[in-house]
Amino acid sequence: MRSAREATLLAPHDPSPWVVTGAAARGVQYFPEQFRPLWEELVARAPHHYAGHWQALQYWCAEWYARENRLDLDWAHQGCIRVHRRLRPGTLPLPAELAEMAVYFRAEVRPGDWVLGEYERPLNPNRLDILMQSVACFPAFWTQDGADRAIGHVRRGTVRPAQSSVSDVTEVTPTLPADLRELISDLSGIVSDYPYVDPESTLAVLAYDAAEALGRDATPESRRERTGYTILLHATCWYVSARIFSKSLFASYIRALDGLRAQLDRASCTCPAGAHPTRLDSEYQVEAGVSMLTEAGRAAFAEDYGLDKEESAVFDCEGFLADLADEALVRLREAHQELFGGIDVSHLDAQFVRDDGRLDLVAMQEAIRRSWEDNTGPVALWSARRWLTGQVRDEERIGVFLCLWMGIAQTYAGLPPSYARDLAAALATIDLDVSCEHPQHPWSTADSTVQSRYRAVVHLYAPEDHPDTPVPAELSARELWECPVQYAQLAREALEDLEGWRTMRGGDDEDWED
Repeated sequence: MRSAREATLLAPHDPSPWVVTGAAARGVQYFPEQFRPLWEELVARAPHHYAGHWQALQYWCAEWYARENRLDLDWAHQGCIRVHRRLRPGTLPLPAELAEMAVYFRAEVRPGDWVLGEYERPLNPNRLDILMQSVACFPAFWTQDGADRAIGHVRRGTVRPAQSSVSDVTEVTPTLPADLRELISDLSGIVSDYPYVDPESTLAVLAYDAAEALGRDATPESRRERTGYTILLHATCWYVSARIFSKSLFASYIRALDGLRAQLDRASCTCPAGAHPTRLDSEYQVEAGVSMLTEAGRAAFAEDYGLDKEESAVFDCEGFLADLADEALVRLREAHQELFGGIDVSHLDAQFVRDDGRLDLVAMQEAIRRSWEDNTGPVALWSARRWLTGQVRDEERIGVFLCLWMGIAQTYAGLPPSYARDLAAALATIDLDVSCEHPQHPWSTADSTVQSRYRAVVHLYAPEDHPDTPVPAELSARELWECPVQYAQLAREALEDLEGWRTMRGGDDEDWED
């Protein structure tokens, strides 16, 4: 808590330290009156901060400080009002509606009431708390569609208000089979970028199922599947494009989408202008796509969103589906080139090569430091290619290698194979089986911050312009900078990072190699 407080003084406009205080508040057992000022400071800076809302949700749940096993609804209601006032009109449900929904379901559902569709056991009272806390504590992420979805989940599979036994159920609400409810849950976690199943295998199965559906005869079932799988592949294609470095998964997606697109005739569309759904956030698409696979799912989806027959029929429009398939295919093919193709960084020559042919190491470091411009990967790749082609003077070697190394170490989300191949090749030129008698090397004195590393390198190449350096004078000799052991230590660390990228991003060995 003390460190987080100190960080708030160093970066007064940054909400991140206040998110950390929210987490620390549970550890140090803050009382509610101590927690509220932390929350106020957070929402004053970032009223819709996801992690901040999540930490608040954790604090107020029954496990910690909610009163009588319930969320403090006054806090949730007031927080929703504040957030609503900060965002543009129409992006959120009314705060009163959220609070009213929470109060209504708390009043109507009692421990011992039955879970709709799961008549084997009564409702766990904690389950309702979790649902209502999620609705109330994440107001900034609930568009009107989101609020409708929350109500729909309550109707369809979570709880049925005031029903205490099977004999009490007089009206059957359309419901999805358990396997499709699970599919919605799995895919929603993936497109929300918080997967709790293995994304690569889950999406590979989805693409396989879509391709299998192509071979079925033109029946009502196959047309339902065509609609559902086209929507689902579109909903998940961005995740494939940005998060999974697997050529085989790309190929499966493109093959399935090409097959679906071949069955769609855009010219057959007779929908009036503006009839096609436009508010297609990824989670909505997941629910729509899975629901479209079966008649029961379609009925449940139409009831949840209040769709009439004509509005529901639009999802089957071949023009609408063709647009989705085309958009997904364009994104996947562009991403395939970005992830696995050749990356051209020759434009950096003009920035980093002086008129006399020498390299401007200070300019390279300046570019790496501007990480918000996504310079880190391209500078590392450019450095690797100069290294591999021998276009480096002796006095530039350690500077170029450190630019390469920093590009790897400071790319926390990992670079794709289109970058990693040349980076690995450059690292492979370093002899790892070396030794020396030096007790310490210069780079070991630069700590892990970007600023410290930057200062060390720019001082090495422009000491008069950049006199400040973390490297002490006794370690500044060029012999120490060029020691093979220091190169070996840096190469080992970078190779470990590259291996971590493979583990994190998936794919097979051939996906990461030529």
